Amino acid sequence: MRRIFLPALLGMLVATGVADARVPSAPRLQSPASGVSLEALPTFTWAAVAKATAYQFQLAADPHFGAIVASQLGKGSIETTNIAATPEKAVPNGTYYWRVRTISGKTSGPWSATRTLVKAWSATPQLLGPNGNTVNWPAQPLVFSWSSVPYAVRYQITLATDPSLANQVLGSTQSPIITQGTVLTPSAPLTTGTYFWAVTPLDAEGHKGTRSPVASFSYVWPTATTTAFSNLNAAQLLEDDPQFSWAPIPGAARYEVEVNSAEDFPPGSKWCCAGTTIGTTITSMRPLANNR
Repeated sequence: MRRIFLPALLGMLVATGVADARVPSAPRLQSPASGVSLEALPTFTWAAVAKATAYQFQLAADPHFGAIVASQLGKGSIETTNIAATPEKAVPNGTYYWRVRTISGKTSGPWSATRTLVKAWSATPQLLGPNGNTVNWPAQPLVFSWSSVPYAVRYQITLATDPSLANQVLGSTQSPIITQGTVLTPSAPLTTGTYFWAVTPLDAEGHKGTRSPVASFSYVWPTATTTAFSNLNAAQLLEDDPQFSWAPIPGAARYEVEVNSAEDFPPGSKWCCAGTTIGTTITSMRPLANNR
């Protein structure tokens, strides 16, 4: 009778492809399906393995799992006793790879087959206004509004004087205007002209989504007013003590007044007045020379 020692028998079993019963098998991945494209990371699930005490889940940006994007307590994987895992942080758009292995006591099983996932957050805000119209300030307030985007927690609004949004007038490239709502009213009025704007959604980690199309509008501040002139020294025939007045202009905080001896107001011929005034009347402290 031939005798076979136990170590040799185990070696024969391994050599013939018989699995070691002490090593847990790899979990069978369930969802999401490999290659699926989603707006946000889903809940990853797999089938339970007999005698498993825990599972290790890995999500990476490369097929060799060198760039782990979902970890737990500084480790390169998420360890759970459940058969599902949900990453806590949002990730940028791109292709990701995930796998799971079983833990039984202090023994780790082989990794499951690798599946891929495409994160493609492509929802775009719809600009509600202003868009293609004229804003007559201050009778018509300037209010930017847009539709909400799923998975967005904040929005970045860009306002510029050119269609490429290079010459920004609200915020800057380094310090953009960001709001949590879908409505924004600028704190200061704009200069009369044509403006272009767009909105970019941001997720919880600050990753940018797809920017909206660029919209444009005209901004106008009607400043027409009526003026009047009177002589405070009515006893004199000469108008040597003039007072200038005008109708108030909605939206104006102060006024600049100029009295000139030439109709086209050239430099060097200004007689009055220095600085600005918050009222709607002004009297020159300097006598006017004989002229028109």
